[in-house]
Amino acid sequence: MAFPAALESILRRYERVLIPEMNMGQLWRVVRSEYAIGAYSLAKVQGRPFTTRELLHHIQRTLELPAGGSSHPLDTKLDRATEAAWEESGG
Repeated sequence: MAFPAALESILRRYERVLIPEMNMGQLWRVVRSEYAIGAYSLAKVQGRPFTTRELLHHIQRTLELPAGGSSHPLDTKLDRATEAAWEESGG
């Protein structure tokens, strides 16, 4: 897989990298192996695109996680408390 020449230097500027994908996390695995960069995978295989709510939730959640990424994809389900908070805020 060919990536832009500057991709590695761009990714290394950030403590946390979140890679949302509509599959099982193939890009996340390639980025981790190609560049040895810790990243978080947000993989969704439900036949529906991510909602704005889901992406915002996972971006906020990723900012609370340790830098360096994870060796496992993040859970894409929103818990009931998060869902209720979004509903109350009009999200």
